[in-house]
Order: sequence, then structure tokens, then C-alpha cells
Amino acid sequence: MSDQPGHAAAAAPSTGRISKKRPKELYPMVPWKYDLFLWVMGVLVDLFFREVHPRGTWKVPRTGPVLFVAAPHANQFVDALVLYRTLRNEAGRRVSLLIAQKSVHGFIGWGSRQVGSVPVGRPQDAAKPGSGTIYLPDPDNDPTLIRGIGTKFGEGEGEVGGMLFLPSTKGHTGASIDIAEIISPEEIRIKRAFKGKIPMRQLTGRDDGAGSGLSEEFQGTKYKLAPKVDQTKVYEAVFNRLGHGGCVGIFPEGGSHDRTELLPLKAGLAIMALGALAEDPDIGLKIVPVGMNYFHAHKFRSRAVIEFGAPLRHSTPSPTMSDQPGNAAAAPPTGRISKKRPKELYPMVPWKYDLFLWVMGVLVDLFFREVHPRGTWKVPRTGPVLFVAAPHANQFVDALVLYRTLRNEAGRRVSLLIAQKSVHGFIGWGSRQVGSVPVGRPQDAAKPGSGTIYLPDPDNDPTLIRGIGTKFGEGEGEVGGMLFLPSTKGHTGASIDIAEIISPEEIRIKRAFKGKIPMRQLTGRDDGTGGGLSEEFQGTKYKLAPKVDQTKVYEAVFNRLGHGGCVGIFPEGGSHDRTELLPLKAGLAIMALGALAEDPDIGLKIVPVGMNYFHAHKFRSRAVIEFGAPYEIPKRIVDMYRNNQRREAIGELLDTTHQILSAVTVSTPDYDTLMLIQAARRLYNPTGKKLPLPVVIELNRRLALGYERYKDDERIVHLSKAVKEYNRQLRYVNLRDHQVQYGKMSTPKVILTLIYRIGKLLTLLVGVLPGLILFAPVFIAAKVISIRKAKQALAGSTVKIQGRDVMATWKLMVAIFFAPTLYNFYSAVVTWRVYVDHLWGTVPAWVPWWTAYLVMWPLMVGISFAALRFGEVGMDIFKSLRPLVLCLNPASSYNIHHLRERRAQLSTQVTDVINTLGPDMFPDFDKTRLVADSQGSSRGTAATADGRPSTPPHQQQQQQPPYGQRRDSDASSNYDAQTPPSLGRRNTTMSSRGLPRNESFSNIGGVGIFSTRPPSRSRSRSRSSSSGGGFGSGGFPVSGFTTLDSQGGFEVASKKIREAMKLRRRKSGDVRKIEIGDDSSEEDEDNEYTEARKKT
Repeated sequence: MSDQPGHAAAAAPSTGRISKKRPKELYPMVPWKYDLFLWVMGVLVDLFFREVHPRGTWKVPRTGPVLFVAAPHANQFVDALVLYRTLRNEAGRRVSLLIAQKSVHGFIGWGSRQVGSVPVGRPQDAAKPGSGTIYLPDPDNDPTLIRGIGTKFGEGEGEVGGMLFLPSTKGHTGASIDIAEIISPEEIRIKRAFKGKIPMRQLTGRDDGAGSGLSEEFQGTKYKLAPKVDQTKVYEAVFNRLGHGGCVGIFPEGGSHDRTELLPLKAGLAIMALGALAEDPDIGLKIVPVGMNYFHAHKFRSRAVIEFGAPLRHSTPSPTMSDQPGNAAAAPPTGRISKKRPKELYPMVPWKYDLFLWVMGVLVDLFFREVHPRGTWKVPRTGPVLFVAAPHANQFVDALVLYRTLRNEAGRRVSLLIAQKSVHGFIGWGSRQVGSVPVGRPQDAAKPGSGTIYLPDPDNDPTLIRGIGTKFGEGEGEVGGMLFLPSTKGHTGASIDIAEIISPEEIRIKRAFKGKIPMRQLTGRDDGTGGGLSEEFQGTKYKLAPKVDQTKVYEAVFNRLGHGGCVGIFPEGGSHDRTELLPLKAGLAIMALGALAEDPDIGLKIVPVGMNYFHAHKFRSRAVIEFGAPYEIPKRIVDMYRNNQRREAIGELLDTTHQILSAVTVSTPDYDTLMLIQAARRLYNPTGKKLPLPVVIELNRRLALGYERYKDDERIVHLSKAVKEYNRQLRYVNLRDHQVQYGKMSTPKVILTLIYRIGKLLTLLVGVLPGLILFAPVFIAAKVISIRKAKQALAGSTVKIQGRDVMATWKLMVAIFFAPTLYNFYSAVVTWRVYVDHLWGTVPAWVPWWTAYLVMWPLMVGISFAALRFGEVGMDIFKSLRPLVLCLNPASSYNIHHLRERRAQLSTQVTDVINTLGPDMFPDFDKTRLVADSQGSSRGTAATADGRPSTPPHQQQQQQPPYGQRRDSDASSNYDAQTPPSLGRRNTTMSSRGLPRNESFSNIGGVGIFSTRPPSRSRSRSRSSSSGGGFGSGGFPVSGFTTLDSQGGFEVASKKIREAMKLRRRKSGDVRKIEIGDDSSEEDEDNEYTEARKKT
């Protein structure tokens, strides 16, 4: 396999052409095709070679552009397979190798397309024998003049820029040279003189190369001519792949051979590297040498050593990673990023990872009605990332959803930390497929201690714990272990480290317990004062956990981050079903600071992930997975960590992480508050239309923040009581908030709607009933087992309230094992009946009995899927029948009409309070509201006839942008997590207006703040390829910019873009008027563009 553009250096561009928009490639690299092809061909490599030993793979950069230079090229296409596979498996990099154009046909051509090769036309491949012979007439005075006998230079043979090849001899490759000028059909001039004894002997007939002309013994030499090959497209393809952070591989000798020495390297290698760097010197290109060392390369079951050298950079040598050891503590102060990547307990194998996620993704799609990713464009595509996900409300399902979202939407594979106690059975097998990092947690090993404990002197010595009947140091408890207090309803039990064991009945803890509940537990008094025992207080129960050495966990995390990988963690420490975030564990900060302490330039980023569920434990529920902006830890905090200020550095990072997590999650103190917030959100939506999931999450978050700040305000207290009473009335009549609107329907309409829906329900029942009957055992078993497991988890946990966080996991696990078993049973029964009597004579006799088994399996799957889909729609219809029936009952109808009137009043009150307090909470409230203000600036307009607050027509026009007007996305606006830009109903698909509340909303990916990436739809995040926001595209009719290599050039470009944006607003009918003499609008536009330019 050759990867070398030939000598035609003139065809190579002087600088790399790294375009912002990645051009369409001849053989684009598709990751799953690449990995699947390598997996299949890897089997052949394993069969052919007895051993392929990689060496020095830790030196391969995990991110950024790399040019791999491999030699000797001793094994043709096998060299490429071995190099592809070694780099993918050992270094996690996909590489595009250059391949000879003549080889791109048949199976080799098909394979090269799967791995995204770059085809190269080589002159020697197109070389053909020339007419006559050639010789050197005057090698001493004019060594570049070539004369021929019977030649036809310029007459169909040879051209300027083409190449002249001399014959090869035994043990020597024929020399070649570029043609500079064609003088006549029998004379040409070459670019430079031939060198070496063999070429001179061939062209003069003498060993010393002296003399000239012909003789009886010498009549010239045969030769070959090759046309000029334009390599511009090859160089452009290489430049663009390197410019976008990819890897390119080349065998610089030009072709495979079986010599024992390296052949001269071709110039194309240098042109590629220097061309890319000439365009962007800061691209960070590295050249990595690769030694292809074989033992009898042509023999079956031979051996090979593939050795990678140190990366070569164009400026200063690449700094090597320090291998100094950290302190051998449970949490080392610095990362241990070793030069040689250590053998991991659960290494990540890409094809296993992807295959496992594909299979499990089917179950996720079945369990959830909708999983909406938001903000995935913020996830860095390269470099080390620490994903911090919360709340951990769905046990192992959380991990599946996060794995799948990151792989599908951001192209990243992540290693999640998993509790050591869970690494068994099916969960353990799954964790090995995705390269998880097992973690031993103290709470998993905690056991009840003997006797009881109390605080003898909480005022003067709050760290001294005394026991009654305890056995500290006698098989219970150890220094470095942990002490756990009991959990109470709605509160997690406190825990603390043991600093010293004084006696079997006395220990000293590292720091004093804080909070009313721990002090009440340890003193028996609400104020925590006093000490000792009394008749009423005889101490409290407790648990003890041994010391857990986490050194290996930290080392594994440090090495994965140090090699550019991704690590995920649920920092709350375990799954739970609470409505607020639990305190974050210190391990999160130690992992991040430890890696940065070893290599501050590693480029580590922390990305918060909000796992927002709607009834996480229920089948066919919904979820929004929201990614926040990447956070880089300031150098100041890293320096504090390295300078023995670990506690301060860890505390500060944990506080920051809690803040960035709060921006992507909805956190309330308790369940009642969450229900109050959700009710207020529904009442604040005067249109009554179904809002997109991201809007619901954002509204909940903002309302929760506002409630936490103003909960003692008299208006909020009064409104909270009214909303809670409204919720109580809804529960009394067993209705939901959106069903109250049925009260405005006339009696004939109610009757017709009821009849129509009953008919529709009976029709759907035909598709549901077979699956419901056949697979009822699966549904019943999943329900019973999940409830039992929830009770067990609740009994063994100190943080759970009802144990609902484990229910979804167990429902899926029961279905995974029980459903195939049931399928197999039904298929076996039907097959047996076909074998016995052809299924009571209904199957023709010519049908083989064993085909019944093959038919039944897909039939069972189809029946269960039909029952799932039809049942989902049917259940929504069934739930809508109750309010229709109640509307026909005079007594119940009065209640519904009363509730509808009460809802209209509450909607007005909620909207008025939010519009009053909102500007105080959010300074840009009016500018960035999520739901259009239905009451205008007066906040006191009357409600419409159907009970919804009305909006004056002129204000409606002002609030809602014209249909089709583009809203800027998060990436090109002043949006942040707490002040999202406004969204009117006109922004969404028009056809979605008529959707009932029980059906999915339309795709809102094109709406600015809800898009999962900036306006460009390219997964490579090209900033210029979409009409949705790329400068110079259809959306911005901007002419070519001036040269942007100076401040003046940027100012000119900025001015043009601002003018284009203003023109586009005018053409689209933007109703935002700029008042005369008011410069605020101009400043806003300038700020908006400046922010957009920073982000692009």
C-alpha cells in the first residue's frame, strides 16, 4: 500500500487549505463502519500472526492532529491493517491512511472506503515504456540534457512536469527524475542531474560515468515515462483532516518492498506537514514515527512488534508526562498519570461499548416515551472531560441514558464510576462492556454497631463520642473508617470519619456533627445543648464502616483523563428519590484536582449534566438530559491543592460544582414544594397548550429559584395556600389540571366526543388485547419484583424516601430475562403442536415443523410491540373518559365548572405575582421570558370567556415574532441557564397546535434555546455550513470579507455582519421598533454580535 504523493512538489499548494467548512470527502470516515471493518479484519490478523506486540502506545497523543509516519513498508496491505487496529485498540485513535489510486478497486477498494482512506495517484503507477532508447551526450558539461534514439518526446510520450524512470537492476531501485523541458522529439532536459554509479552506467555505458555519445557496445538504455500527476486534492484532503484534529498515516517510502534498509523518503511527507502548519502554526500538529518490525513478515503465524516513537512537534519538543508518585493515601494529592498506560480492570473496547449501547438503547426507547437531549453541542469533542451528573434518581438507568446520549449526540465514550457492590451478575457484565471504574463505598460496607452512642459534652468537646455497650477497636470500627447516624423521615443520616479510638467505649471523630437532627440524635435535645444521659435519652443507634482505600480508583481515573478520555460520576454518592440535590462527595474534587496537579496543561473540563425526569420510575415516562457549559478549574485552586491547602481547594470546587449543577437541574426542599411548583407552572401557561419538555424544565427551575427566595413573602404564602387547595380539590374529583378545560364543552359535544373516544378505544383494544394476555406475566412480575426491591433498597439506605429510584432498573432487568423466556416458551409450545398435529390441522402438511419456531419468535416480538404502542395511546384515551363522564353528571358537572372558574382566577393571580416579582429575580425578565406575557404591562387584564387571561392584540403582536423568523440559539445569544431567551408559540411547528395534551409535541430542535447544538447541523460543528446561522450563508447575504489578519479587517467584517443582521430583521418584518434618539437597541445588537463572535 502506498501513501505517498509523488515528486510533483510543484502541484502541492504552498500553504495548507484548512477550510472552516469541512469539504465533502471522497471516502468520508464513518466511525461505526470503521470499527466494524476493523473488528472483522482483526480476526484475520489474529489468525495470520502469532503475536502482534504494540510498544510505546502511551506516546500517541489522544487528541489533536497527528501525522503517523510508518516504515519499513514490508507487508503491503497487511501493514495498513495492523496499524489501523493497533491505533484504534491501544490509543483510541482512528487514522486515515494514504492508499495508491491503482489499488482502489475490488475488495481492497471496498475496504479503503470503510476506513476513510485518501486515494493517491502515483506517477510510477501510470508509467509506460517509451519508444527507443536514451543516453547522456555530455555528462560532464551538461548532465541535465537527455538525448534519445527513436524517441517521441512531446509527441504523445512525455510531458513537462512528468517523470522519467530508469530500469531497475538486481538489488537496486530504478532512478527517477522530473522532466523540466521538452526540446525536441529526441531531446529533453531534466530538473536535476542523475546521481550514483548505476544511473550513470545506464546512461553512459561506463562504470565511471565519463565520456559521452554512443558506441558499438552501448546503444542507450530503455526507460519509462509517466504523465504529470496533480496532487492538489490529495494535499487539500490531508490538510483538512489535520486541520479538524484528525489523524493521517503515510508510508513515506512510496511503496511496499522487501529490503532490509529504509528507502529514500518521498517529499510528500514534508509537504503535508509543512503545508498544514503554514496555514495554522498553532494547530498543534505532531509527527509520530511508527516502526513496523516483523519476524518473517511473509510467513504464516509470524510475529511483529509495532513501536511508536516520541511525538515530534514543529516548535519545541513535546513535554513528557512526569511519573512521580503521589502520596500513598486514599486520595492522592496529585494525579498519577503514568507514561505507560496501565492495564485496567475493565478496559474500554470500542466495538463492545457501541454494541452494548445499541442493544440496551432499544430497551431505553421502549421504557421512555421521550428522552430529549439539550445542550449537547456544549460537550467538548476532544480532550479530557469529567461529566458530573445529578440528581441520581434512576440507579442504573441513569447510566444507560447518559452513555447513550453522549455517544449518539456528542460522539464521546465515557467511563462511569460504579459501586463495587453492583459489579456482579448482569450489571457486572454490562459494566465490563462499557469500561466502568468500580468504586468501593463506605456506606456499602456499613454494619450496625453494638450498643448506643451519645455526646457527653457537646459544648466543650463536640468531637468526643461515648458509647454504652460499644466495642470500638474490638472488631468494630477503625481509624479512618466512618460513623453513620440513623436516617430520619425526609433527612439523610449524617456521617463522619473516625480520627482516634480512645477505648472500647470512646472514640474521637475528625470534626463535630452539625445540624439540628444529628445533635438531637446525640444529645436528646432539640437545641443540642447539655450532655450525658437521662431517663428519656439512652443514646442512639449507629453504623460503622471500615476504611476504604481508593488509591487504585484515583489512579484509574487520573490515567483515563491523562490520556484524553472521559470519566463520568454521580457525585451524590448513590441513587435516591429525593427532590433536592444531596451533598456532593469530595471524590469528585479530588479526581479533577489530582489530574490537574500532575499536568496543569492537560485541558481538563468539567461538564454538568442534569438528569431531569418526569416520574422516573414509571413506564413510558419522559426525560430531559441537559448539559451545561464546560467549566475549567482556575489555576489558583489547583495551586492551593498542590500547596497543602487541599481542604480549602476541595471545598471551593465542590461549591462551584453545586452551583453549575443547580443551573441544569430542578431542586426543591421536599415533594410538596415540587408539586406546588409544577402546579404554578401549569397555571402560568395561560394558553393551555402542551409546552416542549425543555420549556417545562426551565420554567420549573426558575419558579423553584423564585420560590426559594420569596417563600416568606406574604403574597407567596397566600398564593401557595390557594394553589394547594386547588390541588386538593382536583384530587377529590380525581382529575388532572388540564382536564378541567372539559367543563367549557357543551353537552352534545361532550356526548359525541365520549362516543368517538370509546369507539377509538375499542378499535385499539384489538391490537392491545393479544399482547396484554400473552405477556401479562411479564408485566405482573416486573411490577411485583420492582416494588419488593424498592422496599429492600429503602431498608438498607440512609437517603431514600420510598426507594423509587431502583424501580425502573428492576422493571428493565425483569423484562430483559423474563420476556425472552416467555417468548421461547410460547414458541416451543406452538412448535410442538405443529409437530404433533400441524396445529390442529391449520398448518399445511408440507410446512416443516421447525419453521414454526422461527416464525413464532418475530411474531411474539411484533405482538408485544403492538400492545405497547397501541396500549400507550389507548391508556391516554382511557384517562380522558372520566372528565367527559363527569361533565354529563349534573352534580359532578357543577364541580368541574367551579374548578374551571377557580383555575382562571388562580392563573391570573399566579401570572400577576410572577410578573411582579420576576423582574426583581431576573433583571432581564421581560426580555427573556419563556411564556408570552398574556396580561401585558398592566398585569391586570380580564380573563377570557374560557377562563384564560387575555392579551391585548397590540401586545400579542409585540410579544410573538412573525412566523418563520429565526431565533438565535444558545450559542449566538446572551442566553444562560438562569435567563433563557423568550419563546413564543409561533416558534414551533404550526401543525403541532392541534395536538392533544396526551400526545408527543413536535420536534423543536430548530428553536433557538431548545436546540441541542448551534444552528449548524453538522456533527463536526462546522460554523459556516448551515443557513441557520452560518455567516455568508442564505441567512446572511454578506459579501466576501476583507483580509482578517488585522484589527482593522475584523472591524470591517464586524460592521458588515451587523448591517446584514439589521437588514435581515427589517426584511423579516421584525416588529421591534427602535425609537429615535435611543441608542440601546444599537448597543444590544453590537453586544449580541460580539458575544456570537466570541463563541464562534
